[in-house]
Amino acid sequence: MKKIIVLFLCFASLLLCAAQASSQKETKKPGDAKKKVAKPVLSVVCTPATHIAKEGEKVEFKITSTTQDPITVTISLDGSSEKVFKKVTMKSPVVLSASLSTPGFLHCDARSRGVVARYGVAVAPEKIRYARKAPADFKKFWESALAESKRLPLDLQIKAINPDKGYDSYVLSCANVNGKRAYALYACPKNVKGKVPLQVMFGGGEAYYSKAIVPGGAKSAKSRFKQDMAVLFLHLPPYEPQDTWSKAREFHKEFLKKLGLRRYILVGMDDPKKFYGYSAILGCLRLLESVAKRPEIDREKIVFHGASHGGMFGAYLSYFFPFKAAFIGVPSNCEINAFLEGRYGSTVREWKKYWKNTEYYELVYFAPGIKCPVMVGVGFHDRSCPPTGVYSFYNTLPEGKKQIFNKIRNGHGDAPKEYSPATWKFLADHIAPQAKK
Repeated sequence: MKKIIVLFLCFASLLLCAAQASSQKETKKPGDAKKKVAKPVLSVVCTPATHIAKEGEKVEFKITSTTQDPITVTISLDGSSEKVFKKVTMKSPVVLSASLSTPGFLHCDARSRGVVARYGVAVAPEKIRYARKAPADFKKFWESALAESKRLPLDLQIKAINPDKGYDSYVLSCANVNGKRAYALYACPKNVKGKVPLQVMFGGGEAYYSKAIVPGGAKSAKSRFKQDMAVLFLHLPPYEPQDTWSKAREFHKEFLKKLGLRRYILVGMDDPKKFYGYSAILGCLRLLESVAKRPEIDREKIVFHGASHGGMFGAYLSYFFPFKAAFIGVPSNCEINAFLEGRYGSTVREWKKYWKNTEYYELVYFAPGIKCPVMVGVGFHDRSCPPTGVYSFYNTLPEGKKQIFNKIRNGHGDAPKEYSPATWKFLADHIAPQAKK
């Protein structure tokens, strides 16, 4: 009986401890755990709603937030920290206005607890022009570059890759200036009857490709253009494309590490003929011309599609090569030396040191020599490739064969849903099967 009583008391003690623990959990104070506070959602409304104003017209920005956290709002020219018109920090709503007496872009930057919202308004964009003139020897420089490239034996090498039932795919390479080689990937439908159009692409960012992109890229081209297409992917770095995207990223990272640079575009900035763009442009052009001569290619139906870094190279190549049409999206290197005019022009700080050398790569100077129809994409609050520079390039293109897509609520990499389809339709219309040559 004594043992039973002891066991009963032990069991009761355990029940009491459990009840106390449960009670402590239930009565835990809210302050004992950190609350998750929702981040603010910022919205910006512009007047005029079209995001396009006249010179001297009042432009108003109204910024609202879902919280009462302070918002820091800056109104500037092109997003430049050196050309700030107004800057305030206050709670929602914030209403600021500004105007420009000369063509350009007003930039609104709103920030609250790490959240950023940007908007841009164009002021008389059709009148925007780059004030600086091309170097006196600009044409002579590039004529000499072409002559140097043509004197060099081509040494074209073609290596088959990625066996596929419907497409033949290859790595192409050729000799290039400055002791380098140029590389590209090429895919074409098997058993081609007659000739097919060619789509040429150059990537954004560091513009390297992986072999994994072919022949899938050619299949995508067929879907977009509604006909069989060959595709040429121009590879920027002077080494052979890697097998997969993961290998490509790692290889390029190690490549830059050996160069001691954070980006390949910084190679040789102290000499315009050693600068990365010199060999890259000439190498891409050699491979493009080699593919254009292939028997399966319809030379009258070669188009270009690229954005950012790719848009820039689309302009370079369009200057030298007769594309049927080219889409040049948010191109880099437009007004890269705008800082000399007291404006924001590029995120690449090294331009300021080597600006005399990089002037030979200013896109605005290439624009008058581009003869094919061109569609340009521009982001109204683009910080990587400022819209003022893009419009300077666009306005310098020959009249009658150009059109621009204004991404009025977007920046560099984002876009409205109709943007991408519009770019492909622009090119497809120029090489439609029923179109006359």
